[in-house]
Amino acid sequence: MDKNQGILDIFIYSHIPFKPITDNHVFKVLTNSHEEASKFNTDLAIYRDYTGVNISNNNVMYNEYSGFYWLWKNYPLKKYVGLNHYRRYYKNFNDLPDMDEIFSKHKIILNKAIPLRLGNGLPEAGKVLNNRDWYGYWHNIEDFELAEQIINEKYPQYADGFKIMSESKFLNVSNMFTMPKDCFIEFCEFIFDFLMIFRKERNFFTVNDCVKYVENNQDKYIKPYLDYYTIEKQSRIVGYIAERILSAYLWSGGEKSLMKNSIEFDWGMINEKVYKV
Repeated sequence: MDKNQGILDIFIYSHIPFKPITDNHVFKVLTNSHEEASKFNTDLAIYRDYTGVNISNNNVMYNEYSGFYWLWKNYPLKKYVGLNHYRRYYKNFNDLPDMDEIFSKHKIILNKAIPLRLGNGLPEAGKVLNNRDWYGYWHNIEDFELAEQIINEKYPQYADGFKIMSESKFLNVSNMFTMPKDCFIEFCEFIFDFLMIFRKERNFFTVNDCVKYVENNQDKYIKPYLDYYTIEKQSRIVGYIAERILSAYLWSGGEKSLMKNSIEFDWGMINEKVYKV
């Protein structure tokens, strides 16, 4: 029996049918897709974030966080809970270390942070930005500033973490982590409360509200040098902000912070030919 069976679930979140690259059964598929299970080409357990208590209809706003919400509200969490991504995995996915041993020394497992360096073909290619400037480069800096205002006014216990995150030139991207159950519950209680306040400030009551907001503010969202970020992609505002708030949460608390007591696993992007069904 695998050393982590019974104490760990790592959920591979996806909005489309896909083929997991692992057969390690501590991994489970969690999806927003309404396609039948047979189209996922896997015998890993498949869970749907549109069942039970859910915010699945707002997935376009929340990205992976609609999956987090479903886990928080519906799933019988084990001792440790993790999130991976259908295109991004820990490189040791088929040979994970003993979680009890890891968490006797660390508070959280994160995917290895990446430098925020502008790629070839972009204006100022090669330049490394901090998180604040990076967000403004790709998105609308006013959303970042609103998030900062909410943190300072409503959640001052995370203000130090937000400042560190803003100035850092690295980011643990894609909402990949493994943490103890109690920590995951605490994070969910915070992040979904925060995101509701953020949505109310922007009058984002439905996904269509986000789309209309971006359409009405295209000068702030649609950048001539960023073909990828269409109106549809930029409408994922709540999810983009949530990723930065996760980092702020991790950095909060000084030497006792999760970030200061983390261990990072190497990870990689999976070629579409490998996971596509």
